[in-house]
Amino acid sequence: MFRSVINNVTSSVKNTSQSVRTSLIKFKKSLQPSYTVHAITYFVLPGIPVNKNISQHHFERGEYREAKAFYEKVIRNTETMGFSPAEIHLIKGRKKIIARQLFGPVEQLEGLPMTINS
Repeated sequence: MFRSVINNVTSSVKNTSQSVRTSLIKFKKSLQPSYTVHAITYFVLPGIPVNKNISQHHFERGEYREAKAFYEKVIRNTETMGFSPAEIHLIKGRKKIIARQLFGPVEQLEGLPMTINS
């Protein structure tokens, strides 16, 4: 009888500690920022406004490693396919750009008239 009581108490403590651990992990994750990768390509044709295409890929809170890996993959694919001009951003939260890669004369396009497709 005494042994069964000890086993029940031990299993209750294990379940409670697992529940607390899960709650702490969820709480910690809720405090971390989300991440987004923007891939921006520009299509330039003489006499027509520049066409700016923005592709976004969103990541959940705390998924920095996944976002960084995806950001690097997009850079490799952009280099391989030869998209130019283009720019790739890794964004923390809603607006803080933590990494930026430019391909081609992106700065020169800023003053030109544009149509934006997102």
